[in-house]
Parts: sequence; C-alpha cells; structure tokens
Amino acid sequence: MQPGRSISRPELRHTFLDSITALYRQGIEIYLAPTADHRESWQYTMRHIACEARCFVIGCNQVLKKSDYPDLPGEDLSGYGEFISRGGSVIVDPFGNILEGPLWDTSGILVTNLDPDLIGKAKMDFDVAGHYARDDVFELKIPDQLPFGTND
Repeated sequence: MQPGRSISRPELRHTFLDSITALYRQGIEIYLAPTADHRESWQYTMRHIACEARCFVIGCNQVLKKSDYPDLPGEDLSGYGEFISRGGSVIVDPFGNILEGPLWDTSGILVTNLDPDLIGKAKMDFDVAGHYARDDVFELKIPDQLPFGTND
C-alpha cells in the first residue's frame, strides 16, 4: 500500500486496537502476551496494556543463544552477540507495576501470586470498557477520504 492511501476493504481495517478493545469489553483479567520482541521497549508496552486494561499482564519471551542455533546454509549470525533473543519475560499488575522480572539473558520461570482484588481497585479510577465506554453517547466516525491531501 502506498503512503497516504486509505484502506477501502472493511475486512482489512481490523487492527490490534480492535482486538484489544474486544478483550477489554469482555472483562479480561489476565492478558498473556507471548512475543519474540526482546527489546527493552517491549516492557513499556506490557505496562501500558496492564494500565489501560486494568488487568494482569504476563509477557513471555524466549531466550535463544547463538550457540543454540543450528548451522544453516545462508544464515549469517555474525551480527549477533551471545544472544539472538535476550528474553524479557515479565509479570505486571493492573496498575502497571512490575511484579516479577523482566528475566533477561537466562531461561527460567517467573512465579508470583496474583491478587484479583487489585483489578477492582484499579478499575475504580479508570475502566476503559466500563464507565468510560459510553457508546450510547459517543460515536466516532472517520471517513475513508479525509478532506486534506490526496488519496492517490
């Protein structure tokens, strides 16, 4: 798709935002987020989801050393250090506080107790799919073609 073009097929408009909003509306309490993203910035995403959804988030990632990787023709791993994937598994509470982890550069299992009462306490000040979600009052419509720029 060229920059500036709108998507005209409704079936292609489904986004991560649509998916996660549906989970919020179902009252998700634990969000499991497996990923291959081992960057530290992913930790902020996990904390953001926990704060926005007011749920526990379990971010799980693999740890992969270069020495674990098989020798394959055409694969050049010289740009990597010891780790291809550093991990970064984490457990976050509904306020965005890290309960366990992140677990970097080693394989392991994170274990903690989750207090379900924290969900209700967190939703008292922000409930994105509860008292803030007023579909009866607010409707957002975005036209396919915006009045500025070109759609070519």
